[in-house]
Amino acid sequence: MTPADARTWTEGGRRASWAVAGVAVAAVVMGAWGARLNADGARMLLNAPPFFGRWAWLDHPVRFVPAALVAMAILRWWPRLTETLQWGWLLVVSPLVSFAWAFSLTVSRGWDQLWLSLDNPENEYLPLARRLVGVGELREFVRTFVEQLPGYPEHVRGHGPLPVIGFWVIDRLGLGNAGVGVLVVLTGSTAAAATLIAFDRIAGRERGRRAALFVGLAPAVIWFSSADAVYMALASWSTAALAIAVTSGSSRVQVWAGVAAGTGAGLFLLCSYGAPPMLGPLAGVALWGWWKGPRRWVVPALLAAIAPIALFWLGGFNWVDGFAATRVEYAKSIARRRPYRYFVVSNLVVLAVSVGPATVAGIALLRRRAVWVLVGGAIGGALVATLSGYSKAEVERIWLPLTGFLTLAAAALPDGPIPRRAWLAAQLAVGGGLQLTLFAPW
Repeated sequence: MTPADARTWTEGGRRASWAVAGVAVAAVVMGAWGARLNADGARMLLNAPPFFGRWAWLDHPVRFVPAALVAMAILRWWPRLTETLQWGWLLVVSPLVSFAWAFSLTVSRGWDQLWLSLDNPENEYLPLARRLVGVGELREFVRTFVEQLPGYPEHVRGHGPLPVIGFWVIDRLGLGNAGVGVLVVLTGSTAAAATLIAFDRIAGRERGRRAALFVGLAPAVIWFSSADAVYMALASWSTAALAIAVTSGSSRVQVWAGVAAGTGAGLFLLCSYGAPPMLGPLAGVALWGWWKGPRRWVVPALLAAIAPIALFWLGGFNWVDGFAATRVEYAKSIARRRPYRYFVVSNLVVLAVSVGPATVAGIALLRRRAVWVLVGGAIGGALVATLSGYSKAEVERIWLPLTGFLTLAAAALPDGPIPRRAWLAAQLAVGGGLQLTLFAPW
């Protein structure tokens, strides 16, 4: 521990401790408040406030043994590997470690948890995708998407047409339910590498290595079996591409990385109308890159972002009309019975628990401006989303695109009175504890 780190801990340790304790108290308070609202007949469909789901102990604790072994292996070897692996290999191994932890937690409640939420005909994209036999039906689906929206499953009504198309493509691979579930978790896990690439470009290699210990291992991994994990990967890789664009000295790289970033952002907009706040880290990189210069990436990125939306418009889907239709469906949903005053706060508390105590402590200690480019963008996105009133519950999965970038704040944790390995143990313990006690439908 360097003298500078020691001073940082001495000055900020109390603040970090208060931050973690404050989140714990806030979670209890919001849980009690939510229970009171339920008792008063609020009918929020929130049976484990402030989380979505229900409190239920794991039926067969022996199923948790593999997850416990994975956690022990991570604690034993991962801290050393993040220090010694070559950076390229670290970018390869980090998603694999994230996948091992997310996968082992998910299947601890049964193998079918990999696909049950994805194959729910009342809510999800996959069953609808399987009803679209050929390319002709797929084109008709896009053309009539807004018109037919009221008759579609719940999550389809709340999103653009691209997720159904994506699952249509995946289903044509013949993977089966289990294969689709594994692919979704694995795709979400790749966000760890994208997050580190962006962080390395913005804050430097040393900070990137310090963050690698925590990225991809936040308690939020227990929700990687939802389609939102795919959105997380899409947003993360878009942000990584933009970080490459704004920091590269090559004009060609600036242009093509800008195209990749814009394309990813445009595809995300076709997946979710709530994409703009979830792209808060990307916006942070864009602002930082604009200030830093040069700006050769700007026009290619903007044109690339517009291109997917324009292509769907040519196919008969108008994004603005789709957004308006989804707002109508949202107004008719359970959201109208969920009080704004409760969820505007509880959303943020759930997010804080999802990113874990190490992240919360890291934010309290964070001082470097470069780190705030990504972390601040994620915080800003969360604030916009919760204040808008269009995020009421289920943010533990809906806000997954923000969690990886928030976790970067843990890079600020020094080897002080509480070792970084202990902070990692706390991250894994919260994730494991939630999986043991909280049953969520995804």
